[in-house]
Amino acid sequence: MAVPPSTTESEAAGAAAGNISSEERKTLNRRMRGVGRSFLVGGISGATSTVLFQPFDVVKTHIQGSQTFPPPKIRDSIRLIVGRQGISGLWAGTTPAVVRVGLGAGLYFSMLNPILAFLSAGDLTASSSTTENLQKRLPHSVVLAAGAITRSAAAAIVCPVTVLKTRMEYEAVSGVHYPNPLRSLALIGRTEGLKGLYSGLLPTILRDAPYSGLYLLLYSSTRRAISEWQNLSGAHMQVNFIAGAVAGASATVLTHPPDVVRTKLQLESGQHSGIISSVRHVYQCNGIRGFFAGIVPRAGRRALHQAISCL
Repeated sequence: MAVPPSTTESEAAGAAAGNISSEERKTLNRRMRGVGRSFLVGGISGATSTVLFQPFDVVKTHIQGSQTFPPPKIRDSIRLIVGRQGISGLWAGTTPAVVRVGLGAGLYFSMLNPILAFLSAGDLTASSSTTENLQKRLPHSVVLAAGAITRSAAAAIVCPVTVLKTRMEYEAVSGVHYPNPLRSLALIGRTEGLKGLYSGLLPTILRDAPYSGLYLLLYSSTRRAISEWQNLSGAHMQVNFIAGAVAGASATVLTHPPDVVRTKLQLESGQHSGIISSVRHVYQCNGIRGFFAGIVPRAGRRALHQAISCL
């Protein structure tokens, strides 16, 4: 016959259960605070670098949107923009760019840790670990999947803002002026519908999903290699800066063709029936070279942005 537990034993069991529940609550609270902090830091960092490096994006958009063969050179694009809009033209589209990058970076940094934790079999203790620790513990395939999912979700949320940003950057050539971002978004929605607001979404995901995963893997491996080569700590500022720049530029080159297609679709909404039509148009105009139009300003911007973000 089983002996029922004594009152003391029952109280101890209840206390233990209460302690576990309390620890879980503390873990969840730490996780939520970490998400909020990551969103804020990621958003501020992204918005600040956007203002500094917006001219890179404006020049890139002009090169990618060009119908000429070969695509215009960087200096020719700068000369055209400044000639028609003044120096301020190099910062065209800054407002939607700040919103897009600030919101996108905030979403990315706040979602990455929970997604990594979820992919680590939903371990509650893992959710309170730092992103860096989770990346070290998890297989590369899981890190790659987490980066792809996170970046794709963020890209889908901010896609309408990206469309407006791209069109504002091209104002010097298109001649279409977008004086008020909110009204301009509403106008695009009324005249082009959801198709216009979400034009270029698929190539954006095809660009951003592999970019994020590639960047995470390249950054980790580059930082490890530099640390071992120079016998420096992995947390050393110099190591983080170089690893961020190398990983950012390398991942950008590998994912650049979808960005060219995205720009074409967003600038010429309605002129192409879809991605295949746009790809065919790029190839017919400029051949394989056309899929790497604007690679220098984009890779330069990404390298600088990622390097600064890693400091």
